Amino acid sequence: MLKITFVYPDFESLGIEYLMAICLENGYGVDYIYYQAEDTYLGMKNRAISFQRIAKKISDTQPHIVAFSRVTDNYRYQLSCAKALKEIMHDVMM
Repeated sequence: MLKITFVYPDFESLGIEYLMAICLENGYGVDYIYYQAEDTYLGMKNRAISFQRIAKKISDTQPHIVAFSRVTDNYRYQLSCAKALKEIMHDVMM
């Protein structure tokens, strides 16, 4: 079975939930990795964020494909996650 892991920071994403439901309905395995990068309401950034730890969580799901959804505000976080993941999972499709 093909496994897809979705990654998104900071708040729930209804769009990702729709995509996950469609994948499940069509026989794919799915996982979701959430991490806290910023508190957008208070404007505070998580300075202790470890992209290596997030990459390890992603790799633990043993995905074939990793889907990094992003918007302009979280692009740099998602890019850092993708770079850290490529260091430990060279062949994963993103």
